[in-house]
Amino acid sequence: RAEEAMATSLLDVLDARARFAVEQRFGINDGRRRSYRAVGAELGVTAEAPRRLVKRAVSTFRPEAASRLPPP
Repeated sequence: RAEEAMATSLLDVLDARARFAVEQRFGINDGRRRSYRAVGAELGVTAEAPRRLVKRAVSTFRPEAASRLPPP
């Protein structure tokens, strides 16, 4: 699907830790959304670190994704 291809290409611009945090937080690979605490535990950091990673990633995605959408 076009949406999945776009999401994958957006994820490709992230470094490994940010991509992992986004995939885990939103359940991209397995459909299971995880808390920041759970993602942080996987990364060996506090919940604040994945929260910042995801926030930064989403702010990076937003303009890129908007530019790829067809005009209304």
